[in-house]
Amino acid sequence: MLFSSPVFLFLFLPILLLFYFTIGRKFPNLSLIIASLVFYFWGEPDFITFLLVAVAFNFFLGLLIQKYLKKKSIAKKILFLSILLNLGFLIYYKYWVFLIQNFNTFFTFLIRNLTTVPGYDFNLSVPKIWLPLAISFFTFHAISYNVDIFRKKAEAQKNPFSLLLYFLFFPHLLAGPIVRYHSIAGQLKKRVIYFDDFVFGVERFISGLAKKVLIADKLNPIVNEIFSIPTEHLGASVAWVGIICFTLQIYFDFSGYSDMAIGLARMFGFSFPENFNYPYISTSITEFWRRWHITLSSWFRDYLYIPLGGSRVSALKRYFNLWTVFILVGVWHGASWNFIAWGILQAVFLSLERFNNGVLFKSLWLPFKHLYTLLALISGWVLFRSENLTKAFSYLQVLFGLKKEGIIFQPAGYFLQMDIILVMIVGVICSIPVSSYFRKFRSNFEVRFKLLKLAALTGLLFLIAISVASKTYNPFLYFRF
Repeated sequence: MLFSSPVFLFLFLPILLLFYFTIGRKFPNLSLIIASLVFYFWGEPDFITFLLVAVAFNFFLGLLIQKYLKKKSIAKKILFLSILLNLGFLIYYKYWVFLIQNFNTFFTFLIRNLTTVPGYDFNLSVPKIWLPLAISFFTFHAISYNVDIFRKKAEAQKNPFSLLLYFLFFPHLLAGPIVRYHSIAGQLKKRVIYFDDFVFGVERFISGLAKKVLIADKLNPIVNEIFSIPTEHLGASVAWVGIICFTLQIYFDFSGYSDMAIGLARMFGFSFPENFNYPYISTSITEFWRRWHITLSSWFRDYLYIPLGGSRVSALKRYFNLWTVFILVGVWHGASWNFIAWGILQAVFLSLERFNNGVLFKSLWLPFKHLYTLLALISGWVLFRSENLTKAFSYLQVLFGLKKEGIIFQPAGYFLQMDIILVMIVGVICSIPVSSYFRKFRSNFEVRFKLLKLAALTGLLFLIAISVASKTYNPFLYFRF
């Protein structure tokens, strides 16, 4: 069930709000657990049992870690078991087919090149495994929960229903943001919903919905059409249109989901962390990762990079830690060599920026650093969007004029219709913090500002309703991960 679907907007959410703020207020956690189970069952009925079993595992393992904290060696073994179990689920469902396919490819290569036995061949059978929705985010929530208990940053939850709500709460269940247990433990126990918080939640939800429906979804058909063109029939100008549209699409799709999740959570009394902070204004890839998918990058920093030694080690070890983290960031996004290559590319840029303690990079002209960052990001998004590495490298060659153009199917003007140009302009404007330029005037025009905001939100709702009523199915991009 998409947040932007008519079923959610006009059925699920209104019924839930009406129920929660009448009868459901007497048992708030149970109300949200039932709603979350219905929400997940709508999209993945076959994996409800798996999720419940996984939550039960983490509930009991968390209690065991808490019990043996004074005996560090035992607690560490239980923590290791919990990480092993959670990663085991993730590897089986998300990566097992990919691993077997690559093993077969590698083994076949060795047999053909090393053996002299004619007709000898061996391949493992490739199973059919369906990827459960939200398993990547679920795994990271589970690992952080148990690690934080071990680190004494949180106490194990003794109420299984509270822990169930933490894991299955529908706003962040499918695509984040990654919410650490200790940050909302108190809210799971008791929370007060103030009118201003509810209003903020509604405003944030509408703004996120507008990002998704009015920008990301409008660019989706153009991106799909351009990336489906064989690269031998793709002109450089069309390639640039395609990747610029995707650069805007992925940002507004994912940040739109995060905004909706944050808004929905606030409506029910939960405060979720921010996940995006205008990443496209960054002047380095290092800064980009402080602004993009903040809860993911901070998760890898706190639970992998720092435990590996972080930056408090030799230069060689520091680069090793950096590459390890970003290759795994790539792997986390999908079982594909494209994502591994994307992670390696991020590591390359980050390493270059840190070379000689970043002295050379810091001395560069600021506009040049911003241009470099945008080109680096765009190159990475080609890997992110392409079906395979061959298509990605070929697309990059066309993009930067390194490949001779064949017969061009369509010129760039064919895709740049007036409505698409308008969406792209709005997307670029909304990618920079223009609102901050007007904050100093807000106190002088508070009443007018509120009226203007109300008018803008009303207008957005009208446009969203028209678009939702007429559009086709457009899932969130990050549902794949």
